Amino acid sequence: MSVNLTSTDYTGKAIGLPDEFLHSSGKGGGVIQGSASESIIVSMVAARNRAIRLHKLSSSNRLVAYCSKLVTAPPSLLQDTAMT
Repeated sequence: MSVNLTSTDYTGKAIGLPDEFLHSSGKGGGVIQGSASESIIVSMVAARNRAIRLHKLSSSNRLVAYCSKLVTAPPSLLQDTAMT
């Protein structure tokens, strides 16, 4: 098992997560994101992939995500961000 998986399992055990959340259980696993922004992007990509599989869409289909204007990101980042 890689260092990343071992360390996330160790952290999960240290904070008392059930075995289902640990990679070593064969059911869980994951990564620790460095920021809230990284977490949001990972969540959006995962949601997009799930929607494509669930609705049997082509990856060229355009999907829409709604969010609040009350974010703490530079306007240029918000204008340049597009998930296609």
